[in-house]
Amino acid sequence: MKYFGTDGIRGICGDGINEELCFRAGLAAAELYDKWIVATDTRVSSMSYFDALTSGIMRGGGVVYKVGIAPTPCVSFLCQRAKMGGIMISASHNPPCYNGLKFFDSSGYKISDDCQTRIENLIDDARLGCGGGKAVDYSQGRREYVDYLVSYGGDLGGKSIALDCAFGAAASIAKEVFVRCGAKVNVYADAIDGRRINCGVGAVYPSFIQSLTKGLGFAFDGDADRVAVVHGGVIDGDSVLYNLSRLIRPNGVVGTVMNNVALERALNSESLPFLRTDVGDRHISALMRKSGFALGGEQSGHYIISPSKTGDGLLTALALSKAAELRRLELLPQRVTSIDGAKDLLTCDTFVKAKRECEEILGGKGRLVVRMSGTEDKVRIMVESEDNALTDWITEYLLDALR
Repeated sequence: MKYFGTDGIRGICGDGINEELCFRAGLAAAELYDKWIVATDTRVSSMSYFDALTSGIMRGGGVVYKVGIAPTPCVSFLCQRAKMGGIMISASHNPPCYNGLKFFDSSGYKISDDCQTRIENLIDDARLGCGGGKAVDYSQGRREYVDYLVSYGGDLGGKSIALDCAFGAAASIAKEVFVRCGAKVNVYADAIDGRRINCGVGAVYPSFIQSLTKGLGFAFDGDADRVAVVHGGVIDGDSVLYNLSRLIRPNGVVGTVMNNVALERALNSESLPFLRTDVGDRHISALMRKSGFALGGEQSGHYIISPSKTGDGLLTALALSKAAELRRLELLPQRVTSIDGAKDLLTCDTFVKAKRECEEILGGKGRLVVRMSGTEDKVRIMVESEDNALTDWITEYLLDALR
């Protein structure tokens, strides 16, 4: 893909993404649906990108339903309800210098690969559209989403909960949702401040909320589709997904190639099937749709609870807040690391040989996953085995081969 990565179009402002690209993406979007729900996170660049994107949609003859600042799962929820396409302007967990576009279809799912290809082709088309579109205020949509979350959360019975809103989209609604559910809430990083979004706070930095509470705490990323969980320490993503399975009692669970084998074993011991797919919540959602499973998630903090069609940090936090206790799995030693700008090296003979050697050494005693990040110019390496020393050795060996 030329523009799309793992999770929509994303890049550094003025480099990987700019106003012209957003305008052309709007023109392309108008070819898919004539009505689009659009929301943003708090980034400084989001408003100019919103103006460009919506101008493109209207230039293409489409109608824009403006939600304002709202979480990404709010857009997905409204798409399902209103049967329209949706676009979220956000770079998720990335720092303020990034931004991006996430596209949803009229069922609330991330758009398919075929739709991504069609949009890319249309973006590169030089047409200018015919005009005739308009913009409509749809801030009420955020209220509909809040009411849905409150109905899901129910009565939290005065539980004390800490929330880290990452200076992002969660800041617009998180406190209200939990207070209306009866929780006692301490809220941090809750200013609408795109200059500080994800800076030392949020799901990527759970140590921040951990330092502020000894009890239950949740840290959202910039667009609130991810959440990190703390309770007497940070709870790893595999254990979070396991706890959700015990609360929700789904018919099966979808994870990714990165999930720890300990999770698969724990689920299987409770007669729950577990399926793996590629990294990214849109892949998880697609496999949930195909398999009919009601729960999915990945280590990074995306958790999808049916009938949601995308990761929802707030919904996940509400579900976990109902638990009497949160258990931790005994994970197999796993090491995940990254190296910058090494994409071209993945096919070089030295690395291919090193990777093959490591796979032979692991045999059936562990797993090795090497992939390009879909959101950054990085190669991700995951090594997992029951031998901690072997895990570390293989990781360093592969890093050396890339260097």
